[in-house]
Amino acid sequence: MTPIFLFSLPRSGSTLLQNILSGHSEITTRAEPWILLPLLSARKQNHLVADHDHSVLIDALSDFCETLPNGEADYTDAVRNFALELYGKIGNTTYFLDKTPRYSLIAPEIIQTFPDAKFVFLWRNPLAIMVSMIETWGQGKWNLYRYYVDIFKGLDLLLQARQTLGDGAVDLRFEDLLNTPNSQLKLISDYLSLEITLQDLTTDSPYLSDAKMGDPGLGKKFDSLSSQPVNAWKASVKNPLRRHWMRRYLRQIGQNKLALMGYDLGALMHELDQTNGVWKHLFSDARLMTYGWFYRWFNLPTLRKKAAGARPVLVQK
Repeated sequence: MTPIFLFSLPRSGSTLLQNILSGHSEITTRAEPWILLPLLSARKQNHLVADHDHSVLIDALSDFCETLPNGEADYTDAVRNFALELYGKIGNTTYFLDKTPRYSLIAPEIIQTFPDAKFVFLWRNPLAIMVSMIETWGQGKWNLYRYYVDIFKGLDLLLQARQTLGDGAVDLRFEDLLNTPNSQLKLISDYLSLEITLQDLTTDSPYLSDAKMGDPGLGKKFDSLSSQPVNAWKASVKNPLRRHWMRRYLRQIGQNKLALMGYDLGALMHELDQTNGVWKHLFSDARLMTYGWFYRWFNLPTLRKKAAGARPVLVQK
């Protein structure tokens, strides 16, 4: 069984594409496995905070790998064999599709670990991604401080991985998948040597619709394709503060990286400038953006977890 890794940021339409691909008889999948994140993050100096002290774990694991016959290559082989064994237990098909958006953080390591895998990159207008995060997980209020790891670090690592693969991967844009699905699915068909069509779109898989991970709206949402989500983001750019933040974000990504994703900086800026100049959520956005600075600077989620873990535990004798 050969893995297919579907690389994308959250809210990029990956669940829709997963539903189409999972309808093919030679592709098995599950909602979001996440199994490679702890294994391939174990050796990364990425400031993980844990009770076991991650920096010590890195030193210990490196020391252990030095005693293996082939060093870290043996660890990488073991991770690959572990994942392939689990994928194989789920189904006996040509491919297993692993769609885990947070794999953006370990995309370069996945490429190194699975050199013979298939890699599908799904891109979406960065402005639409941010709005989808706000609307889906923030009830329309500013919450992007919770997803900085995705929209900044995750995006950079995805682009790094894409440049590494060159011709060894296939790119799709969410907007093109909705507007011209047949041409986009032809790209995947040729890449996988399978005939993928819209007839493969499925909404009744219990492994996807009943899973804890994945799109909470899975099911009726994907009974058919609609181009409506392409421009829906514009209605949620509700005030000048959001437009200012989004302009800065686009400039930070830059023209070259946007072009690699299939977008033009000038065109996105023009679309952003054409959004309605209303003032809705201005004060709440200002408050939440300020809170977001403290949230990230002081790492509030980690502090809360450490505070909870510091509570005394009473052990009955």
